[in-house]
Amino acid sequence: QPIFAALLASGHDFRLAVAMDHCTPLSLRTHSSEPVAVAIYDSRPGRSGSGLPYDEQSAAKAGELLADGRQFFNRVLGR
Repeated sequence: QPIFAALLASGHDFRLAVAMDHCTPLSLRTHSSEPVAVAIYDSRPGRSGSGLPYDEQSAAKAGELLADGRQFFNRVLGR
């Protein structure tokens, strides 16, 4: 909350990414190599998200896969 509030108060456009470091499915009860859920907030007007909750199942439903770190950072940086 303090980071998000400070970014909003700055008056600048920004993107904020929230991601897990790994999946831990309850069925496995250990880490897996499945893709992780990522939420990217874009402060610019007219940007809207999927409206889905932030979890692995919803991420799979979103149907978008960022295959590697380069794709992730390009998305966050708006490239």
